[in-house]
Order: sequence, then structure tokens, then C-alpha cells
Amino acid sequence: MASTKQRTADAALECQYSYKPCSNPRSTKRNGSLHLLCEFHRKKANAIQQVYTNKKRAERLGLAYKASDQIARQPPALRPATLEPAAAPALDLDTLNFLNDLLRGEDWVPWTADLALTQEERNCLRMRTTEMARSKKQSSAKQAPSTQPPLQECQYSYKPCTNPRSTKRNGSLHLLCEYHRKKANAIQRAYANKKRLERVTETEEKAPSAADPAPVLPMLDDAMERRLELPPLVLREPPPPDYPMWDYLGQVLFET
Repeated sequence: MASTKQRTADAALECQYSYKPCSNPRSTKRNGSLHLLCEFHRKKANAIQQVYTNKKRAERLGLAYKASDQIARQPPALRPATLEPAAAPALDLDTLNFLNDLLRGEDWVPWTADLALTQEERNCLRMRTTEMARSKKQSSAKQAPSTQPPLQECQYSYKPCTNPRSTKRNGSLHLLCEYHRKKANAIQRAYANKKRLERVTETEEKAPSAADPAPVLPMLDDAMERRLELPPLVLREPPPPDYPMWDYLGQVLFET
């Protein structure tokens, strides 16, 4: 009974790689808990995930580049209404107040009486003033803090993720959230199936089939060579009954 418990405890400390047995010890996380995999399989899974992420990122960039090439580029318009608000220089508070007074029609500034703004120019100035004030307010506002503590958030290394870390069966926290954990498992499973199919294909190609005559050919070649090395067979008439046998054998050996 004690040996069974000891084997169970040892198996719990071994690598939980699901595709083939691995007796390596499980690696230790930064928080002191044990990872499901050993150091080798953990680095292997991280490398596979990184290769898959880089491939998907390259595919997305390639599709975006092709889509941007297919879009017909319009020539830039020269009207003030077509200017981007972000391209305008930053204005101080006095300039913004002056523009507001100008749009409201106040003529307390001496040289503003000679200005003749069209309705389109007034709308453009009003839009640009509103956008600049809004962007200034957004840039000065602080970013809202995350509801999850930093150690409780998903530790996905390729882009920020504020989802909570998923819980393991033993009660400890996984490094990733539920979404990224399932995604990593699916990628690892697809990679393992691909490698398994490659190994099966290589084994079938190396193993000779039963109908293959290749193993029989070397045996036939050796037999033919041994047969060619034998001296030629000479058919001789039997000696007469009264002929000495020793003389006959000596004559045969001397001729060969």
C-alpha cells in the first residue's frame, strides 16, 4: 500500500506531457508552484507557440498590405474641410478662446471686421477646435486601472491580456487565461499530430513489404557467384573392370 502511494506521489511530480510518457521532473514557476510540464517540454511548447504567432502575424500583415494596394488612392483635396484634425498644430487656451469668439461673431478684435468667413470655413474651424479640445482632454486623462491585480491577470507574453488566470484542478492558477490556455493546447495538439504522422510515414517508407523481392536478390547473386567459381564438370567414361583404380584417380586429378 505504501509503495502504491509512493508511486502515485512520484507520478504527480513528473512531467504531465500527454502525447508520450516523460519522467522528467516538472519545472518550477516564478511563484513557486509546479508547472505541468518539464523544462524541455515547456520550452518546446513556448517555441511552437511563438512560431505559430509569428506566422499568423506575418499572414495578417501580408493580407493588410495586399488590401491597401488594392484600394484606389484618392488625390488629396485642398479644401480646409478635408484637413485632418490631428495634423493641425497644438493651440493654447487664448487662441482657442479667440476662435470661439470669432465663430460666435463677436467683433471686439479690431482687425476681425475685415474677415469674411464662409459657412464651410466656419464649420471647419468649429470641427477642428472641438477635436483639438477633445484630444487634449483625452491625453491628459489618466488610464483607468485594471480591475485585476497584476499577478492575477493572464501572463500571455505576445500582447497584453487583462483576463483572469484560469484555475487548475489542484486549485493553483495557470499562467494563462482560459482562452489563451485552450488556444495553446490546440496548437500543441496540432503540432504533435503533424509530427506523429511524419514519423508513421517515415517508418512505413523504411520497412520493406512482404512482396518486395529485394531481400531475395542478394541470396540469388551469392549462389550464382559460388556456382561460377566451381570447376567445370568433365564427363568421362568409366574405366574397364580390369583397369587399376589408383591409376584412374591419378589421371583424373592430374588433368584437373
